[in-house]
Amino acid sequence: MLPGSVEENQSIGNRRKVEVFVKANADYTVKADAATTLISSWDGWGTSLYVFGDREDIADLLFTTKDAVTLNGSTSSLPALGLTIARYNIGGSANNVVDDSGTEVSMETSDNMPAFKLMETFWLDWMSKDPTSTSWNWDADAKQRAMVGLATQRDVDILEAFSNSPPWWMTNNHATAGGDDGDKDNLEDWNHDQFALYLATVVSHARTS
Repeated sequence: MLPGSVEENQSIGNRRKVEVFVKANADYTVKADAATTLISSWDGWGTSLYVFGDREDIADLLFTTKDAVTLNGSTSSLPALGLTIARYNIGGSANNVVDDSGTEVSMETSDNMPAFKLMETFWLDWMSKDPTSTSWNWDADAKQRAMVGLATQRDVDILEAFSNSPPWWMTNNHATAGGDDGDKDNLEDWNHDQFALYLATVVSHARTS
């Protein structure tokens, strides 16, 4: 028997069934002890930027240590969080149409994926790897890029990049919301190197622009 549990016995044929129901306590205290940490150092505390747009009030709430921040439309204030890490989501979505040898190809969308979660890609098609060509659009994802600037102005210590999906045209089903089969890789085999190039190019551009 577990502490604070109730046992129920039932007979099923020649077998005896025992069920144990554990009662949950309403109050539970968790204490953080730095002396028992499993890591030697802590880089900081952060958040992804992709759903916040370019609002200065949210940037103040996330990346400053102000005692009180009032969000737009609110009548009350909140203490700022003082986050020190900002994570940029390198997107893969776009609404462009690509002419593939006479066949028009575009991104597949899903009703299960809200539009605000579709992060724009900088690499629009497979026609050119040259980041200065028309295959690339460095004006994309303006709001998240603006949020990077707002976070930097507030002295964020670390900027990181990650990606939830390759550009849509690199995937098997031309979608960024996920593959048709969740057990299989949705990145086309011949685009593994292309995806790595895309991520490296975006990070390089961010460093120099």
